[in-house]
Amino acid sequence: RIEPEKGLLYIYSTADGKIETLQVDENSPVQEGSLLANLDVKTDTAQLNQERSKISSQQSSIQSSEANAKEILSDLQKAKADVLLNEKLFEAKAIPELTLKDSKAKASKLAFEYEKQLAEVSLSKNKIKELDANLQYRNAVISEKQIEAPLTGKVLQWDVHKGDYVTAGQKLGKFAPDGN
Repeated sequence: RIEPEKGLLYIYSTADGKIETLQVDENSPVQEGSLLANLDVKTDTAQLNQERSKISSQQSSIQSSEANAKEILSDLQKAKADVLLNEKLFEAKAIPELTLKDSKAKASKLAFEYEKQLAEVSLSKNKIKELDANLQYRNAVISEKQIEAPLTGKVLQWDVHKGDYVTAGQKLGKFAPDGN
């Protein structure tokens, strides 16, 4: 029995899926990192595109929340100015105490709404980070469905065919590394 000095290696799948293509024929030489086989990634690509679309929607949501925060801040600044004016008018006995209390309550309510809106902006920005993490995960899943040569050598035999369903850790074929 003639074997490579470094021994025979087996090619394993790193993910579950259907074999879409075998890029290399048996007894073909390959370089380390060369693509040997592809698993079907249609579903994973669709999920990746879905995550990408969520990011643009979320960015629009952030812009809307920031615009609302600016509007509330503008109203709050006006309400604070009204409170100062009403305090002076109340001291001059030009308005009743109830009007002063109402203006203070309005300013307080707007301050609360502004803080609430800022929290919503922050939450929306954190959602972008979550979506970015999902994108990275989806890209990782897709890259696991590309089986690459572990070393420079030769694919000796495929144990699978196009269309076969394989699971993570399943042996796909034999590989002989370069050497004596």
